[in-house]
Amino acid sequence: MTIPFYLVDVFAENRLEGNQLAVFRDAGNLSTATMQAIAKETNLAETTFITAENENNFDVRIFTTEYEMPFAGHPTVGTAAVIAKHILTKKTDSIVLNLKIGPIKVEFLDEITQFSIQKGSLGATFTVESVADLLEISVDEIDDLPIQVSSTGYPFLMIPLKNIATLVNLMPNSSRFKDFLIEHKIHKSNSVDHFTIGQFCFTRKALSDSNDLHSRMFLLQDNTILEDPATGSAHTALGHYLLENQVFGSNFKLKSEQGFEIGRPSILHIGGEKIDGINTITLGGKVQFIAKGEWEI
Repeated sequence: MTIPFYLVDVFAENRLEGNQLAVFRDAGNLSTATMQAIAKETNLAETTFITAENENNFDVRIFTTEYEMPFAGHPTVGTAAVIAKHILTKKTDSIVLNLKIGPIKVEFLDEITQFSIQKGSLGATFTVESVADLLEISVDEIDDLPIQVSSTGYPFLMIPLKNIATLVNLMPNSSRFKDFLIEHKIHKSNSVDHFTIGQFCFTRKALSDSNDLHSRMFLLQDNTILEDPATGSAHTALGHYLLENQVFGSNFKLKSEQGFEIGRPSILHIGGEKIDGINTITLGGKVQFIAKGEWEI
């Protein structure tokens, strides 16, 4: 038995940039254990499985190499782009992906694939001193915004920095990182939901004049710090954080750079709007198609 799969680069202006994704079709008969094993075999940040198709409505499951995720940004964008290009028989403006977090509408706008989400919550705040110690930088290098957990389905610690040089030169220490996570009870072994929280560092400056933000996301896994080339779920959490703290007001459209430090430059289009107390965050980018094939089951 074989099932088709596709490889794409998400939030990539060019091929072989952005965040890689494997998308499997006709996966409805696969067990959770098999999906997890395949995700471990692809060894990508995330792998998605399309388990049911009904016109413009698709059931999708998302896995890292270790666990299933209720929601993630680049798998949502990448999977929708694969569906539009390889599965739909006629052009459409939008589809719905049914994820663990719930249904997500994805739109196709010229070269940009984007989705919107209205879920969001803010969590604990952290002191400037504790985070400066974590990152081994001066307290003066941290911006005058809250250091706060934000989530739109998956939590991240938002760490605002003043200047781009500090962000570009960050080299987090894994031991210090782990101690911080354990001390604040957000390490995998202590967390109720078994997720290690990602540290999303950003600055309101960019390498290119055409962009608005520069960002990096660090995650501790197997006692090693991993850096993600383009973290969609962190950017939707960032959008919620920016709206709640009125950093750019109640309506904004921004372009964020990520992945430049690890050779996978990515551009993420993020929008935010607050109407009658409800936050709507949009996230999108370009998707580059790399390969397709058949997977032996």
